[in-house]
Amino acid sequence: MKKESIYTGEVLPLPDPFMNWQNHPIGNHLYYSFRDTPYRKESFPSAMHYHEYYELVVFEQGEIDQLCESAVYALRTGDIVVEPPGQMHHSAVRSQATRYVRHVFYFYPEAFASFPGLLDFLERGPILTAGEPETLFTLLRQLDQALSRQEPAANALVWGLLLQCFYQMSQATARQESPAKPGAPAAAKQYIDKEYASIRTVSEIAAHFYYSREYLSRLFRTHYNITVADYLRSRRILAARPLLSKGIPPAEVCFQVGFGSLSAFNRAFKEETGMTPTEYKKIGK
Repeated sequence: MKKESIYTGEVLPLPDPFMNWQNHPIGNHLYYSFRDTPYRKESFPSAMHYHEYYELVVFEQGEIDQLCESAVYALRTGDIVVEPPGQMHHSAVRSQATRYVRHVFYFYPEAFASFPGLLDFLERGPILTAGEPETLFTLLRQLDQALSRQEPAANALVWGLLLQCFYQMSQATARQESPAKPGAPAAAKQYIDKEYASIRTVSEIAAHFYYSREYLSRLFRTHYNITVADYLRSRRILAARPLLSKGIPPAEVCFQVGFGSLSAFNRAFKEETGMTPTEYKKIGK
């Protein structure tokens, strides 16, 4: 079964009827949603994951920390979070309870193919700060309202507002201060990121840091909301994808990224992506 906490796959996310927001499609390569959600720390659903597409979050309100790979940022009103394809990331509630208000875009760069240079600001991430946040928030709310209109002419209004929103974001500046350091969990994550191909067991990771397996697992799960074993598997699958796209046979990729057998690799790849390595290799070609 494809893991719900790991957003892989070749298509943008479909609307989720269990959420209190709607993902609005704009063209063929972009979704937008406005999300205003109350959360408690113990029930916050986010886990460390990655996408095949860009995720852009314009932050309005909430006690939220954003983890971009191993760096942690305390979000402030007007921050713009840039998560490129293949980057591990995770949101976390900082206080016991909070109201999390944000605007979210999922998109492929092809969505803006007719507007060269408009997406150059994405290279300044992972955290940008809007110069005129109230102007940007007003445009985003107008965009959300325009997407609910039914008349055919509304599409022109939607695109006009969308381009204004992205132009405003293109004027944002990168946050200069150093991110907070999450300590031991980040050290374990960085070790996995570097050594995933040679690691054999979670106990091996724990021993590297002189922890018990149980202590490391609890620490990692508390901080990243994902088990050490699941993260190790996801990191291996993430590394396998470009190798398969280059045409390298699954039997070779399997051992290059650290799986002990082809059957284990096939099973893990199918569970995480919804397709076999061979199917993915054909798509990559």
